[in-house]
Amino acid sequence: MEMYKLEELTTVADLRGRVAGLIRRNAAVESDGTVRALVHKGREELDMVLKMHKQRHHMITTYVDGHNPHEMPEKKGFLEEFLAGNP
Repeated sequence: MEMYKLEELTTVADLRGRVAGLIRRNAAVESDGTVRALVHKGREELDMVLKMHKQRHHMITTYVDGHNPHEMPEKKGFLEEFLAGNP
């Protein structure tokens, strides 16, 4: 956490909770091959973080705010945006 200066943005408890949530997301997996693959991916992720192969913004989007970069925001039309910006 100190390597990436994440203490400016979150607490250790929140960070642990986020990582635990990412692990629990795969709790229903029962296939031995899939479990081994997930464990391998987790070890690779930990290794990349410890060796600082990830940049700070990668850590923030993955572990701090829960931002999903693949999720597209809902687009509004020009008139809706214009009216929303001028009360």
